[in-house]
Amino acid sequence: MIKLLKNVTNTFINNCNNIEVSTYEYIVLNGTTIRIKATLDDDCYENGNFIGSFILKSIKFETDAKYKFRNREFEYYRVVDGESIKIGTFITTETSINDTTNIVSVVAMDYGLKTQVEYNSALDYESGNITLLDVWNECCNLSGLQSGVNTFTNSDFIVDSDQFTGTGAMIRDVFKAIGLSSGTFIKVANDDKVYPIFKTETTDIIEDYVELDDKRDTQPWTCLRLGMSQVDGENLDYFDPELVAQYGEHWLILNDNPFAYNQEKRQELIENIYNQIKTFGYSAFESKSSFKPYLTCGDVIKFRNREGQLVESIVLRYEHQGEEINISAPSETTATVNYVYPLSAIDIAKNTQVEVDKAEGKISLITEQLENNYYDTSQVNELIQNAKTGLTNTFSTSGGSNIFRNTGLWFKDENGNYEFWEGNATRSSNDNAVNGNSIILQNGSFKQEQPVPNGRYTVSFYYQVLNPLATASVKINDIEYSLDSEEPVLFYTGQENTEGGYITQPLEVTTKSIKIEFICDIDGAVEVYDLMGNIGATYLAYTQNGNETTTDTVNISKGITITSTNMETIFRANANGIRITTLQDSLIAYFTDKGLSTKELVVENEAQIVKVLFQEVDDQTWITRI
Repeated sequence: MIKLLKNVTNTFINNCNNIEVSTYEYIVLNGTTIRIKATLDDDCYENGNFIGSFILKSIKFETDAKYKFRNREFEYYRVVDGESIKIGTFITTETSINDTTNIVSVVAMDYGLKTQVEYNSALDYESGNITLLDVWNECCNLSGLQSGVNTFTNSDFIVDSDQFTGTGAMIRDVFKAIGLSSGTFIKVANDDKVYPIFKTETTDIIEDYVELDDKRDTQPWTCLRLGMSQVDGENLDYFDPELVAQYGEHWLILNDNPFAYNQEKRQELIENIYNQIKTFGYSAFESKSSFKPYLTCGDVIKFRNREGQLVESIVLRYEHQGEEINISAPSETTATVNYVYPLSAIDIAKNTQVEVDKAEGKISLITEQLENNYYDTSQVNELIQNAKTGLTNTFSTSGGSNIFRNTGLWFKDENGNYEFWEGNATRSSNDNAVNGNSIILQNGSFKQEQPVPNGRYTVSFYYQVLNPLATASVKINDIEYSLDSEEPVLFYTGQENTEGGYITQPLEVTTKSIKIEFICDIDGAVEVYDLMGNIGATYLAYTQNGNETTTDTVNISKGITITSTNMETIFRANANGIRITTLQDSLIAYFTDKGLSTKELVVENEAQIVKVLFQEVDDQTWITRI
């Protein structure tokens, strides 16, 4: 272990040439330069590897509370011998003020934070012309990030289906999948542009450290597998026999890539990824107080070990606080990378167990996800086929992070009222809603209150005014807001306008409960869906409450039967007709050889009933005998 003199105030003593280097840090906030001492964390190493990761840089510091940081951007610089080195532009995520010292503590993330919004693609995937680069560029455009590249490994790979839109996936999830497809990790660099990175060659030598932990060498990759983590026989392997003979058999396994959902797609990707990663290995190390303020994740460096030898490695973690700069490459704990899916829609193609009972003639495919990046959810999809009952598919969703209960109006009490709610509303179907249901407000109040610890929360929902004559509003912990948009619009607490002023106030709970109340003066005048309450100052994509389970079952034999606990209905279609009933078998509607019966009927243009014609003519309805 090599020791150095400790640096004094704003100077650092270089071990090799004994040159005194002056250094300090500053930020630029709204044109104002502020000197600070910050802690910066930069990382690309996740779950034992770095391929397919997208980890944001974070910064923490304290300064005078007279500066306003809430929801603001600022540039961060380090100055070394009079030269400013930009570390990046950061977005404030947390602030807290000490009223005694009048000091504000600030936490901020780099521009990668812009990717934490839901991915909704406008690409024409069915055209057969959409490439991985097109998806990359769309992710850049949707998040407001500037791309740092025009090409990358497998950038010309054809993407023929959208595996993300409508699943709750964030843009960051799509970027990570691109990293998995190109054998890279994703990073917003110091120039605020986003890059897919495998490694960046440098001439830097790490030798001016205070302390060095020289760990073991990782084995060079010689074999690559693209596959599905829970399905045997669906893996695709690629290796060079000569490299295996030279270095041994050492695997990099990349699982569950949503772009590589079948063997054909995996075949198109695997060779280019292999040619990029083959024979890559590094020596794990940790260097404390090595003054390299310009290094970043992915930089290939050399460090001088205790014996004075130069050993090649790579920067996978970087942290500095003042002049204390720690650089490291953790030991590879696994050569298997499992892509983590955001929500259930693409989990069916992910964690699949196949059970075959030949004696019973039954095949079961069971998929389950116990956790993911953002929510504590579980989805189970079971497909059973046998000669007696035909094909039965059951899909259940359990858990979630929603504070509010029964937001899909699935559950009723013994009196026929919606559980956890007080007041009047009806349920409707809505294809834009995550759970397929919406709340239709009636004349009066519809409210719910849930106990929570004191702290910061966010309430969000979509709504649309269906009747422009109505007056409607929402009260959140007794703060009332008007609901007046005749187009579907997202409402969330803490929303700001373009000048940085609040449209809706941030939700600070001090009474240990969150209460939401919808108020309307006309029946059926406002539609509300995807109502969500979550911890923190940023609204999350919709999930149900953690204590709730919803189930849809489809059976195909002589006909089709669909049973939904979400809608509390059963749909049956066979040669005798189509029937919709309640779960208690009470008839809602039927269409058979005996005719049509339904409780409600909506005809947009014209209808003929018993030789009577009903027509819409301009703003009138004409009734004519025919």
